[in-house]
Amino acid sequence: MNILFCGSCLPRTFEAKIQDLSVAGNQYQNNLIKNLKSKGNVHVLSYIGISLDIPEKAVLDACQTEGYKPVIAHNKGKAIIEYRKQLRKEINWADVVITYNDMYPWINVGRIARKKDVKTVLVLADYTPPIEEKNIIKKLYSFIMGKDFKQYSKVILLSEGSRKYTSKKQEIEIINGCIDINKFKNLKKRERQADINIVYTGVLSCATGIDLLLNAFSQIEEKNYRLIICGQGHEEDLLIQEACNRDSRIIFKGLVSNEEYIEIINSADLLINPRNMNYNQNLNNFPSKVLEYISSGRPILSTKFVGWENYCDYITFCDSTSKDIKSKIEKAINCNLKEVFEKNRMFSEKLTWKNQIDKFI
Repeated sequence: MNILFCGSCLPRTFEAKIQDLSVAGNQYQNNLIKNLKSKGNVHVLSYIGISLDIPEKAVLDACQTEGYKPVIAHNKGKAIIEYRKQLRKEINWADVVITYNDMYPWINVGRIARKKDVKTVLVLADYTPPIEEKNIIKKLYSFIMGKDFKQYSKVILLSEGSRKYTSKKQEIEIINGCIDINKFKNLKKRERQADINIVYTGVLSCATGIDLLLNAFSQIEEKNYRLIICGQGHEEDLLIQEACNRDSRIIFKGLVSNEEYIEIINSADLLINPRNMNYNQNLNNFPSKVLEYISSGRPILSTKFVGWENYCDYITFCDSTSKDIKSKIEKAINCNLKEVFEKNRMFSEKLTWKNQIDKFI
């Protein structure tokens, strides 16, 4: 099988070097590409529309090593023309085209591929409908993308909340996320410690609930509790830094290496996902970090994302308020560590890339 992947990824070595590169999105795409290679020949066309903080030659050399064909947008108009030129050539080779989100460089690929009897699969990771966009340009772009979704043969949804944007004629698959099971294979069951480490990893923004978490932790009086925050984003840097200045129990790590990330997860007594579900944008996506949390075998506290009912056996849930987050922290921490570890690790085996990759084709 010949598989063409259209995305916006770079080799993973650049995740800590390029500020505008989404770590979570880049990891997902690289993992998907890696596992698709077990199913056939894979060509990667990657549109790079972000600012590069390193020499371009380093990016091009690394992409060549990985087998990626990047189109870097010095000039968006010219870059899109170049990308679509390569896209049309690759479609003649491909049996299936898989895209990560629907972006303007490959808009209308569903219709083009259908004429050549080539299957198209859209991985819909993020989408904000026109009514929720404030900028008129973004409203128009969202409207166009919403129409374009329906041209794909198949749509992979990360959240059930996005089903309403698809067509009944399309094949739909709900895949909340996939786990790299080897990432935490060396982690053992966490033993009770004198100090309690509450860990948050991920994007640092109000939409992901970092403000709710800080407010909740400020209401905890126990001196042996620590809040460790690491992740990507600058939207709430000042808020986090001010909280650190007020409370020495809060430790802000920023964006960390994969090795340090594993160490932080290993040291966690509680992993927390405080995503604020009062934001409409969160109704159309899935907090993929909770799948990694499950794979680690550590206790988890999360707000009630769409489809949370399916995870009640593995996660303690709370409302999207600082008050409820604070009240449920103690409940989540005082769980049976052995039971949580064994049950969550067993469940995570079902969510591996290996066990789910066939659903993408």
